[in-house]
Amino acid sequence: GSIIKSGGSPLLGQSLGDGDGWRVYLGFFLVGLSQPLYQCTPALLSASWFPENERTMATGVALNSNQLGIGFAFVFGTLLVATTDDIVPYFQ
Repeated sequence: GSIIKSGGSPLLGQSLGDGDGWRVYLGFFLVGLSQPLYQCTPALLSASWFPENERTMATGVALNSNQLGIGFAFVFGTLLVATTDDIVPYFQ
């Protein structure tokens, strides 16, 4: 999953010029292709690591932690990229 996501993310970052629409679509496709691997992992881990009466809580905590991390990415992203001049150096 991380290899697929690592392949898609640079394509998204390099797709800032005109005529690079295919890179955006390919980058989002590769990133989206890797998501089932990330979303199914907490349930698989809780099924193998926790007893049956704790699996629901373990899976819920893991999935909500993932969403919390995504939320932090939005907050810190806006702090790191405050103006349009910050966008291009961020991807280089």
